Amino acid sequence: MELSGELVNNPNGMDINEMAEYARTKASLLLQYKLSLYSPSAVYEWFMSSEAQGNDSDEALMRFLLGRNEPLIDLGLAQHCRYDSVINDLWLRTKDSFRMNEIDAQALRLAILSNTTDKRTEKRNANWYSINLTDLANLLQNAAIVEIEAIFENPSIDETLLISLFRKEDLFESLNEKRWLDCLFATLRNSRKWEDAADFDNDVWEIKKLQEAAYYLPSIAPLTELWAVAVSGLLKRISPPSWNYVSKEMYESTMQRWKHEAAEKSVRPVNHWDEVRIYYGRMFYGEFALNTGQTVNILEMVKSEDVAIRCLAYGFCKLQPEQISFGAEQDKNDFLRFALENKFLFVDKVQRLALRDECVRIDSDYLCYWGWQYSECFARKCEELKMVYPQWDWDLGQDLTENSQDLIQGEIMELQKSVRFTRNIVIALFVLAFLWVLRIF
Repeated sequence: MELSGELVNNPNGMDINEMAEYARTKASLLLQYKLSLYSPSAVYEWFMSSEAQGNDSDEALMRFLLGRNEPLIDLGLAQHCRYDSVINDLWLRTKDSFRMNEIDAQALRLAILSNTTDKRTEKRNANWYSINLTDLANLLQNAAIVEIEAIFENPSIDETLLISLFRKEDLFESLNEKRWLDCLFATLRNSRKWEDAADFDNDVWEIKKLQEAAYYLPSIAPLTELWAVAVSGLLKRISPPSWNYVSKEMYESTMQRWKHEAAEKSVRPVNHWDEVRIYYGRMFYGEFALNTGQTVNILEMVKSEDVAIRCLAYGFCKLQPEQISFGAEQDKNDFLRFALENKFLFVDKVQRLALRDECVRIDSDYLCYWGWQYSECFARKCEELKMVYPQWDWDLGQDLTENSQDLIQGEIMELQKSVRFTRNIVIALFVLAFLWVLRIF
């Protein structure tokens, strides 16, 4: 390879900026020369090296690698390059049927769509899908499901694309219901922390727009079981905006919209339809009611005939010990499922002890929603919150309350009875088998 430019010793008369630029140019040319001697597999491995991470801001170097026209190097660029111009050229190659077959083209598209590089340009989450909006529209309509998953599971996805997805606007307006649902389910598998300001360049306004769009979705989503699963999953991950942006009438209309006849036929006490209403209802109930100016009557909520309203109270309101006992007796598993996620019940020792007692009481009769016993879930939640709120009074003492001691003693007695009964059955079966053998001989 013939190096472009002249590599000379540091000339006199350069200021510090010129010296820095000279050093970068020299290092880039030397690296280009070194990579020109590498095999394609060696270049692909280089992309994962620390040296590559320190030189990925060198667009000239990325263009040099693109010019080698090696499929394996192209794959490395598609996965790691941050420059739109290079990504655009790679995308065009996937459309050239003379250059590659459809299988290779799809592999390169998947690599591009899965690219998680934080900064390809000066803007965070650069519009990698602006490669060609027409191409993206066709992709959303006709691409294989793996490509849809690559787009929406990508943590570096632009939030404006998600806002359009939740509102079914722009590129999503003409999508059929099934493809719209595919996009939403893929979004639920995205590892991005939707409410972490650092993931939005600390742009709180972008977070709020995403929250508003997510809580607009229940008013337009189709009323089916699969959509109930998807919508409830989304609302569970994204908190409501910190101000009331919908009218009380729209809120009540959406809550009623998801109170569907099919929900009453569900085997589960709290079904996915109820979950949509529970998580959507956070806008006007619980801790978020403080931001909307709503007056919440917790006692009425706990005694409501609507299980979704009761679970709203269990999961998002500050219950008194007697309300904790009442809710646990009334809804058992469903009560603890939401109460164990309610941080208000862990702030004060009185509520915490009341909740622990109910966990121990219900353990003996029901299987925990998470696959552990509820008392184990309670202990895990305490440990989790200790890390976040070390200032709370976490000293529960070593002694259980009298109620808990009585319950545990009762469980031990029941277990002993069960062991004795099982032992007697085994002995009886052994005797019968022995008598049968004697009869044969």
